[in-house]
Amino acid sequence: MAFTSPVMAAGHRNLYGVTLTSPPTAADFQRATGAGAQTVRMTFYWPSIEWAPGAFNWQNVDPIIANAAQAGAELLPVLYGTPHWATPQGAEAPTRPAIYTQQSRAAWSSFVAALAE
Repeated sequence: MAFTSPVMAAGHRNLYGVTLTSPPTAADFQRATGAGAQTVRMTFYWPSIEWAPGAFNWQNVDPIIANAAQAGAELLPVLYGTPHWATPQGAEAPTRPAIYTQQSRAAWSSFVAALAE
């Protein structure tokens, strides 16, 4: 049995992309698009962006988004991690998903909405 996504079935041409593991520069985006990549996957670590509820630090995110746009690359964000304040009581690992309480889910939704703006 073959599985085909609607994007692949439609012949979507933006399937060639790259994954960058460190904060990319404008030159990195230019090299990627110059090599034919149209999509760039980039990981954003929630605890480093929202260190306290509602306290966002976009200092490292804004240049990435601006550089991707300037190079004509579609950015595919991968959102990772959970700040300590959004984990259930006693949780040790910041990699635990914020899905276990209504408060955690609301914090996650707020973060995703803020990143999308």
